[in-house]
Amino acid sequence: MGRPSDGRLTNEVHENGIILKFRYPQGLVYVPNSGAVIVEQDETPMKPRFNVVNRDEESVYLVFFLPQKLFQRPGTAYSGDSGTVEVQLVGKAAVPEGIIEVDADVDDPGIADTLEFKVSKPEFLAEDQHSITVHADG
Repeated sequence: MGRPSDGRLTNEVHENGIILKFRYPQGLVYVPNSGAVIVEQDETPMKPRFNVVNRDEESVYLVFFLPQKLFQRPGTAYSGDSGTVEVQLVGKAAVPEGIIEVDADVDDPGIADTLEFKVSKPEFLAEDQHSITVHADG
């Protein structure tokens, strides 16, 4: 995975697709229907397969299973095209020193999504991370 200066992860998408996992503090929440893959000017909505809390870690996992075809330029076959994945998180509680992390893995179509990701054993290795602070209202 490469890391451009703006912090986004870039990589060719494996033919099986990817599992894109975000991990962040419980003080943040995913904005429903805010996920999208953008290739050139074409925006395709995406919904998380999992949006679950790991109480042992006090963190949330937001997990997307994304097929390679989402990253194709409209009307063409996939040829290493790149795209942008966008999600929105908002603060619901103070987070004095939090980290938002992301991990991308190759999807295995021979394994059910519910077996490929388990919140009790997320197999998460952060490939990029950003610090965040959320201040409480008041």
